[in-house]
Amino acid sequence: MIGNLTRVSRETKSKCGEVFLGVPARTMPFQMPVTPKNQDQIEIIPFWHTCLSHYVSKCLLLSIYSFGGLVGGSIIHTILVCSLYRCRSYIRHRIVQQIISRVDQDYAQFICPFLGNTQWLIGLFRTYGAHIGENTIMPDISSISDYPLMSIGNDVRLNVGTQIQGHSFEQRILQLAPVSIGNSCILMSGSIVMAGCKLMGNNRLYPGTLIMKNDQLPLNTHWKGIPA
Repeated sequence: MIGNLTRVSRETKSKCGEVFLGVPARTMPFQMPVTPKNQDQIEIIPFWHTCLSHYVSKCLLLSIYSFGGLVGGSIIHTILVCSLYRCRSYIRHRIVQQIISRVDQDYAQFICPFLGNTQWLIGLFRTYGAHIGENTIMPDISSISDYPLMSIGNDVRLNVGTQIQGHSFEQRILQLAPVSIGNSCILMSGSIVMAGCKLMGNNRLYPGTLIMKNDQLPLNTHWKGIPA
């Protein structure tokens, strides 16, 4: 397997199951697991499910802002999104899951751009279950995912394009791991922190840096590269 932004040259030699990442391509200390051909097949979603979920979500969106106006509708929309996020793990019906996803997408498109780089966005993340300290700034809603797995300290700065994620898909199998970001860390534009990572504190990630899964960065260190 060859990862994103990996450069493969004539000198690159590979064996079965090896994983390559970086510039130039380097062999990672893990391999692709062997999976039976009949396992983890992609499930096809019926077209009418997509149409119905789109119609219901847009009707719900229009109803909210017609009833509450711009300010009241925004508050109602926020309460609805937070409530649905809390209970979505207990919902198994596919159509309902699609409706919830589209409501979240509408919220991220219409409301979240106004929350970026403010403490309102931090409050929203805390409502979702993330543990975030004081005086932390994040640019947009896509900066972090898997909110209950996030632990971020005080005085942390995330720049545009930074992503912190607590999940990975390995052979189409979802893997979850907590992420810890210490105090006074700075993540520059385009840097990515993968699941299971720990930044001990006062770490600086330069633009485009990739921190691999389960890496631990010592206190007061600077990092760059793909992978770092």
